[in-house]
Amino acid sequence: MKIVLMILFLSVLNINLKAQKIARVGVEISGYDGDFVDFEFVNDVTNNMTFPYEKNKMIDYIVELKEPSLLKINSWVWMVICPGDDIEVDITYQGRVYEHAKFKGIPAAVVLNSAISDGSLIRLKDRYRLNPLAAVMTKVTTNDYHEATLRNWKKEKELLEAIRFQVNLEAYNYIYAEMEGIYMSNLVDFPFMAAAIRHQNFKDVEPRGFWTVMDGYQIKEDKFSLRSMSYINWLIEYADFMLKYEDYISGKEIRSVIDIESEYYFLAKFYKGAVRDIVLYNFLTRLIDSGKDKVLVASFVDDYLKNYNHNRTFRKELKK
Repeated sequence: MKIVLMILFLSVLNINLKAQKIARVGVEISGYDGDFVDFEFVNDVTNNMTFPYEKNKMIDYIVELKEPSLLKINSWVWMVICPGDDIEVDITYQGRVYEHAKFKGIPAAVVLNSAISDGSLIRLKDRYRLNPLAAVMTKVTTNDYHEATLRNWKKEKELLEAIRFQVNLEAYNYIYAEMEGIYMSNLVDFPFMAAAIRHQNFKDVEPRGFWTVMDGYQIKEDKFSLRSMSYINWLIEYADFMLKYEDYISGKEIRSVIDIESEYYFLAKFYKGAVRDIVLYNFLTRLIDSGKDKVLVASFVDDYLKNYNHNRTFRKELKK
């Protein structure tokens, strides 16, 4: 009898655990003149789907998730979906122009995704271009972009920090790191990008306060901040910024591009522990995907596996 009860208990437990991995996302769109609705799960592309658009009809998508995941609907609406979430969103367009989104469902999911949506509306109202290349091409000055980046990130931080204790902490850490990574990258990348594309000297377009903007910056080390690819990419760029800062304080000519050998060894020295492990892994996979400097990159991989790797998945991927 005890054995039977134990088997039943384990069966129920297994069912509950499986149920906790399931999330439901309902999407209804009005005013849209497109033909399709794209669901892009940034952390798990196997969940990506494209649905035909039908007016006044809700799209119901049941998805299995292991952890919080960033979902982009038609690239415009960003949501963080957690295992166990049940949430619906009404999205309003004017033709192909996104206007706003409203959420209903599990309270924690509604609070978090409403804050994310409010942040996007702040950017739209301010005409802030999250993609720095778009700002370069529309001739936004480096000073204006620098100030707009600080202004918009301050507002988005306030929105997120206000709901921190009302939402899933893992999801909060993830989206906070995602947005911080994007904004911080924009701060340090835009002036060099603008100078290169516009054929200008960096000193002529250097924004006011550029070299002090990262004073006191604290690196995030928690598991879910390090799930964000935007944040990992930012950590690589942050190290590049610090190399350029060394040029600045020593009076040398500031390098617009850091050579990969200097960059690899600086990353290895600059970061520690799990942060170094994931930063070096992503830096190396980026180099491998480029197909350039194969012999040099192979030497970096050997050095990383010998001296810095602790994550078995990273080791397995690099040894394929």
